[in-house]
Amino acid sequence: MKKILKVILALAALAGLALGIIIWNLNPILEGLRPQITSVLSKKLGQEVAFAGISAQIIPSVAIELQEVSLKDKGSSEADSSSADKPLEIGAVLLKTSLSDIFSGNISISAFTLKDGSITLTREEDGSIFLGKLLLNSGAKSETPQSIDPPASKPNKSQEQPAESQNSDISFTVEEATLSNLNLLFIDRKVKPEQRILIRDVNLSLDDLSSTTPGKLSGFASLLSDQSKNFGIEGELSLKTTSSGLPEAKLEVSLNKLSLPQLTSLLDAYGLKSKELGLKMANTVDLEASIVSDNNGLAVAPKIIASESEIHFKELFSKPGSQTLTIEAATKPIILKNLPKEKIFLRTASLQLGETNLDFPSAIGLDGESEFQIKAKEIDLAALKPFLPVLNKYSPIGLIKTDLNVAVQPKEKKAAKINLPYVKGTAILEGVGASIPLPSKEPNKDNDSPAKSIKLSGANGQLEFQGDRIVSKALEFKLAGQSFKLGSTINELKAPKVAFSLNSPKLSFDPILDSLAMDSLAPLRGSILANLKIEGNYDSKIRTGKFRFDLGEGSLGGAPIKPGTINSALNDKEIRLQSANIGVFGGALSFEINLKQTKPKQVSAVFNGEEISLHGLLKFFF
Repeated sequence: MKKILKVILALAALAGLALGIIIWNLNPILEGLRPQITSVLSKKLGQEVAFAGISAQIIPSVAIELQEVSLKDKGSSEADSSSADKPLEIGAVLLKTSLSDIFSGNISISAFTLKDGSITLTREEDGSIFLGKLLLNSGAKSETPQSIDPPASKPNKSQEQPAESQNSDISFTVEEATLSNLNLLFIDRKVKPEQRILIRDVNLSLDDLSSTTPGKLSGFASLLSDQSKNFGIEGELSLKTTSSGLPEAKLEVSLNKLSLPQLTSLLDAYGLKSKELGLKMANTVDLEASIVSDNNGLAVAPKIIASESEIHFKELFSKPGSQTLTIEAATKPIILKNLPKEKIFLRTASLQLGETNLDFPSAIGLDGESEFQIKAKEIDLAALKPFLPVLNKYSPIGLIKTDLNVAVQPKEKKAAKINLPYVKGTAILEGVGASIPLPSKEPNKDNDSPAKSIKLSGANGQLEFQGDRIVSKALEFKLAGQSFKLGSTINELKAPKVAFSLNSPKLSFDPILDSLAMDSLAPLRGSILANLKIEGNYDSKIRTGKFRFDLGEGSLGGAPIKPGTINSALNDKEIRLQSANIGVFGGALSFEINLKQTKPKQVSAVFNGEEISLHGLLKFFF
């Protein structure tokens, strides 16, 4: 056993000695290849590359290691240049190759690794993006970019090599790529003030890449968050390009603990104007997305989970930190070159506000022409109050179930108003109620008494949306505790034409008068009608309407009243009320009242009574 152990140790020592000898002999060879490596990298980056040292690595694989790689900047000295603004500064670059390649001098690079450093991209005022002097993307005003030759430099000792070393060749056929512990800085000078977006702790690896099969991509980084490594990516990436010009890919991306204050600040720099919009955001959100790019197009499935965030947008929307907001969608494949002519189809989309979930698969046109389908098993109106502050003054309750299709047409350039959506489908009300504020002509800011309102409760029924027509069927509700049934039709929503029928089987005025709290209506207290039916129609375009009030038997301020009818007509010039022989105050009363819409307004009235009880009349008013 001891002999076997000695043999193993001897073999290990020999292997170590051989490895040392190989490395000892490789380093001078690599030093001789320094000019070729420098030239190849300089051509690829469009400017002169410099590195402090070059050596061989044998374990875990054969590689050429370049130490302290950077781009030479002859316009400034080392002392004048901030390391954070240097376009490229890498602690070590590993170029994977083979021993035979190194010895032959014809090196083929199959993989590379960038370790410990920083890369800075700069967007100039004209929109051009540079890595140092290398133009990556031309701005709108830039001409077609031309290749930039690396600046000439004086030959150093390593470049003064024998002619045979100058004939060496270096090629890249990359199958693997790794970024390890890098910082990426994007400086945007096109916006004012200048923006600096830093992506920290970048660690990415792309393995098993070939011209025929996709490579495996994975990694993480730190972005717009106080939490490190909050960005993650995993999936497949191919060298093949799709019909959209994008590489084939299948990726899963996550961005956790995204700082909303940092995001708001960044968006403000690009023109959001959050303060003017009344938008405030605090804490964090989590983002997830599945991305598929192939010849069918680009398909994206994003998901936003806001459980800790606080979002406030004026009085229109609020998301407290105690409530959960989830937005989830998935697009059908999009051919980017066909936009904006083609729509973006969301095959699934959902918005979850607390326990309420809305589904809205849709087709969104960038020209404004869009279609939405809005479905909700149950919209709990009370549960929406934390998210919609505007609802608080109405105190809504009850459930609404919807199945709607909404189509939006683009606004014509010369049109003064936007086009109203074309809606088809149903909305079912179950136990809907609300407190309806009443207008006050003389608001008293010093008065702490609550604003006047009237209570709507127990609304049940169905609303049918038929394009530019809305029909209510069997809609029952209570107003101030009094029961009503409503049937209505609204046509031509841009200039509505309304026809309706409102019935109350038994109407007591007192609960309504209590809500109105108007002293001028005090004579009506104690009034009861066994039945009230109101039918009418109104055309908002020509501002004319007709209404009919059928009064059942009852009492008016304690005075008995027999069934009768009041007709009313109105237009933009006058309102007219007319009745015929209403049995009240012990006799029959007919009247005609005209109110002319002039300045000042003019009122004329004619009353006719037969066998009217003066005692009953005075008792009603006094």
